[in-house]
Amino acid sequence: VLMPGMGVDDALKSDNLEEVLEMLLNEKEKWADRVRREGQMQVLLTLAGHRFGPQSVERLATLLEKVSDPERIDAITRWMVDCETDDALFARIG
Repeated sequence: VLMPGMGVDDALKSDNLEEVLEMLLNEKEKWADRVRREGQMQVLLTLAGHRFGPQSVERLATLLEKVSDPERIDAITRWMVDCETDDALFARIG
């Protein structure tokens, strides 16, 4: 399956099958990482809404847009459990 934005245009320009395969595999990894990250973010937003109320979801979504480090996302997940209020969570996120 070829996905838009997965290097397909560049791959079609190449005559080297190994190069094409490598390009597509690299793009697949980037796409998988992106999907994984978006899934984690969605889970965090759902938990925030459940734990702290709907008012916290939009604010958390804005803060999460700036986070790309997987370790930081893991930390935020733990803080979601540890913090008593959304203000405490937001203070930890920064």
